[in-house]
Amino acid sequence: MSSCPVCGGREAPYFVKRLLGKYDVTYYFCDGCRFLHTEQPYWLEESYSDAIAMADTGIIRRNVVASATAGALFHWMFRGSGKYLDVAGGYGLLTRLMRDFGFDCYWNDPFTKNMFARGFEAPFPAHEAYRGVTAFEAIEHVENPLKFCREVLDSTGCEAFVFSTEIYPGDRPPDSWWYYGLSAGQHISFCHTDTLKLIARTLNVCLHSHGSIHMLTRKKINDIAFRVLTGRIYTRLFPVIARLSMDPLINIDHLTLAVQVQQSDHRRSP
Repeated sequence: MSSCPVCGGREAPYFVKRLLGKYDVTYYFCDGCRFLHTEQPYWLEESYSDAIAMADTGIIRRNVVASATAGALFHWMFRGSGKYLDVAGGYGLLTRLMRDFGFDCYWNDPFTKNMFARGFEAPFPAHEAYRGVTAFEAIEHVENPLKFCREVLDSTGCEAFVFSTEIYPGDRPPDSWWYYGLSAGQHISFCHTDTLKLIARTLNVCLHSHGSIHMLTRKKINDIAFRVLTGRIYTRLFPVIARLSMDPLINIDHLTLAVQVQQSDHRRSP
């Protein structure tokens, strides 16, 4: 028997799945907080190869929806004021979209090249305060969700941490579920609602959930408002709301980056 990384309770082998078509991996389940996770993920370097990434055809759509979801929440809670950080930011597309809305958003991801938000990198763990932090499609990729959430909240001091992850159906993990992602091998942690509730209690924050969207906040907000703001209708409307009520940073960012390029060229010239 081993200890659950989230609650410290007893966990036991639950089933074995074949990842990447060749690795027989044991999954461990905790009856206490219902957290499911793989054994030590020795295959991750192979999982994150370019060949696997090429199959991700939903990356643009996910970032468009994610930016509208986070934007709707941060606009409602903070009117867009303050600084924001996207951890596990991938290629930087979400950060760029958030800045296009008008949010002063920054990027971090130690495992991916920043392609779309160059010039707006920020360290994580953070060295300064942020009003809101996002981490879409990240929780299922980390070995210890509690440790990850604690690091986000403690290092950024954020008032709201918005993240996404699918909650497995039922009280126990199903034997077959698309979210296991066996062919890619990148998903190593799987949460139940009880898992997220325990994380919130341990960190002394409030949890709000609607589908695959979750938010940890230092102050409780209206649950109905959260469901509306993260629903399909409002997230589709938010880009229009942002155009009417916020100032996009596209032109300002262009001028700032152009100056940086000129200064860099000047320093390199003989």
